[in-house]
Formats: sequence, C-alpha cells, structure tokens
Amino acid sequence: MKTSLLKTIRQPGDKQKKGKLNYKVVTFAICVVLATALWFMNAFSKKYTDSLTFYVSYQNLPQDKKYPSANSVQVKVNASGFQLMTYKMGFNESVIKLDASQFKHSYYAFTNHTHNEKLQEQLGESIKLLDISPDTVYLRSEPPTSDQN
Repeated sequence: MKTSLLKTIRQPGDKQKKGKLNYKVVTFAICVVLATALWFMNAFSKKYTDSLTFYVSYQNLPQDKKYPSANSVQVKVNASGFQLMTYKMGFNESVIKLDASQFKHSYYAFTNHTHNEKLQEQLGESIKLLDISPDTVYLRSEPPTSDQN
C-alpha cells in the first residue's frame, strides 16, 4: 500500500477552500486595524506643544503705499493632537487677521496683552497661544523684496 506524498497531504475538499480566506487571518487583521485606530485616538487626545505657521491677512492698509514686513508668523501653541492635526492637514484656516489701522507708529507689536487676546480669540478656546515669532510686524514704505518674508 504505497501512497504518494501528495495524496497524503491533499484532503478531499481542498478545491472548495482555495478561494476562501482563512477566518483567523481576517480576524487578526480586524483586531490590528481596531487596535491601531484606538491607539491613534488615545495619542491624539493628549495635549501637545507645537509651532504652526499662520499667514497674516491685513485689513485697512493705509493708502500711502505702506507694505507689511511679514506675510506669515510662527505661532507656538498648546493644543490637543486632533486640533493640531486639523491645522497641519489644512482643514482649519491658518490665517490671522490684523487691522492695520491699529498699528501704532507703523508697527504692530504682539507683546501687548490686548493683542494676544485678539489672536487668542481668532484661534479659539481649544488652542492656547504660547508665543509668536516675529513679535512685531512693521509697515514700511517700500515693497518687500523677494528674499524677505
């Protein structure tokens, strides 16, 4: 009674199982996906400190051809990972609006407490403003050159 090795390994019904996925592999894959999703949710719920680039939108610029010195500012914030992710991925508008009529002597300093409060209002309650760089924006009479920000 000699039987070949292939006949011993093969079992009746192998042709039917060929197209089906192994349910253990599928269960494992679902568990990995679920665990990864829960890990991301846990990580993004924590508070992080990070720098974000905000573009500056000037309103009420003077008519005597004055130009702002900065088109963007770096804002250091403390926020949840979900909030930071929405800014980094571009879901939230990252624009700070400055009223040029409030510039004193051709500059706008962010060091004043009232200016920080205005920026904090624009960012919302879920984001805490820590630092702004540059801390002063100037209006100058010549247009900015291409190598300046």
